[in-house]
Amino acid sequence: ASTSAVAEWLRLTAPHFDELLACLGHWQNERLAALAAAPAEAASVYWWPFTQHALAGPVTVIDSRCGDEFTLLARPEGAAEGDADEALTPAFDACASWWTQGVGARGQADLTRAAAYAAGRWGHVMFPENTHDAALGLCRRLLGDGGPGARWASRVFFSDDGSTAMEIAFKMAFRRFYVNKGLLPPSPPSPSPLAESSGTAGDPSPLPQLLLVSLTNSYHGDTLGAMDAQSPSVFVGPLQSPWYTPRGLFLEPPSLALRDGVWAVELPAELARAAAGHNGQVWRERADALDVSSRLGSPPPAAYR
Repeated sequence: ASTSAVAEWLRLTAPHFDELLACLGHWQNERLAALAAAPAEAASVYWWPFTQHALAGPVTVIDSRCGDEFTLLARPEGAAEGDADEALTPAFDACASWWTQGVGARGQADLTRAAAYAAGRWGHVMFPENTHDAALGLCRRLLGDGGPGARWASRVFFSDDGSTAMEIAFKMAFRRFYVNKGLLPPSPPSPSPLAESSGTAGDPSPLPQLLLVSLTNSYHGDTLGAMDAQSPSVFVGPLQSPWYTPRGLFLEPPSLALRDGVWAVELPAELARAAAGHNGQVWRERADALDVSSRLGSPPPAAYR
């Protein structure tokens, strides 16, 4: 009796399951069609960062992500053009979405819940002279034992992105230098905008312009000040920003690479000449190559100094 009852239930509900399956298939087809149309629309409405649009290659269509993997619209691996329809397939995010993705699937869920909670509780808070327990809690973790600022930092300055953080660090360093050299008082008494722009309050002489020590081919961000701290390259310069003015002493650093099973140092040409032929030092173990204390007395560091 129970078998016949189940069979009858399956017969009666089959149309509903068929309808559900048809709806899911229709929804999936519409979803794939929208994803397939995305490259053409994107190419017509985007200005992509770090892209020479005349030379842009195929557009990667990202449907979603979980942990370190994207779900992309792509043909199955090994399938030739026209041999298989595009389908959703996982792909490892090897570039970590340009430095913003550093957590696994569990951490992604935790961050999503925390961000949703913060947005619901506080929304956006203007931070000058305000506080809340989320900011204080983060400061305790950053400055406390085990935090990145433990035993050397006493305060936290919050910023919203890396390039802006670099600009803030530049301004702090410049101000500290001026104060240390006696060019500015430690706590100026609310100077006027004119005095602030021209020099110390009551002194019309301009403050000296400062340069940063920076590595050749380094990257600090895309705001104007951060770009000025970078050496001339394809990413900066008049074609990228007419206001670009390099403001650094740019040093070409040595490089360390693993080649043919050994760790080798290669020096820039000028430094190699000063090191009297000591270019190409090699080590079997990475730990030996990174043992700074044992290398400080060798010719290359002496030449670099």
